[in-house]
Amino acid sequence: MNIYKPLRITLFSYEILRFIAFAIHGGVIFTTIQEWQWIAPNALFPLAALFLLIDFNRYAVFLPLSISGKSIAAILTVWSVMSSLMEVSAKAPFFDASIAMGDIFSILAYIYVMKGVKKQVEENEGGEE
Repeated sequence: MNIYKPLRITLFSYEILRFIAFAIHGGVIFTTIQEWQWIAPNALFPLAALFLLIDFNRYAVFLPLSISGKSIAAILTVWSVMSSLMEVSAKAPFFDASIAMGDIFSILAYIYVMKGVKKQVEENEGGEE
């Protein structure tokens, strides 16, 4: 699956930048539990991308889990964008919108990689018979 290596490197880079953006947006030093609840689950996405980058064959079975987690994050971020647009003093709709768009593109990239894995597995099973 070396054909997908540049895409996996891009996904890992995006996840790192996304996590850093959340940390900066949250004020880097978190003072309340609500801020930790927002950033802590998002720390899992760079780790998932890192494991897929290091040993793809071993961790490819976790792709559907990554896709479902990213989908939930994207839905919540879109919800945040919509709710902040309704407010008179929106905090950061551009930040939320850019994160939502990045999440949607990363979901599509994960699905693309997962389809490639399924295709390779089907080809390998067909060649063994």
